[in-house]
Amino acid sequence: MVVLPDKTTVWLNAMSSLKFPVTFLNAAERRITLTGEAIFR
Repeated sequence: MVVLPDKTTVWLNAMSSLKFPVTFLNAAERRITLTGEAIFR
């Protein structure tokens, strides 16, 4: 499980990866890069 800077939790599937900034500068827009599969809550 990964917790993003905005407190979103992410569960990554096997062989998946996630890239994101340390902080989100704009609360209305959060950009991440996901390779594979994940569940976001």
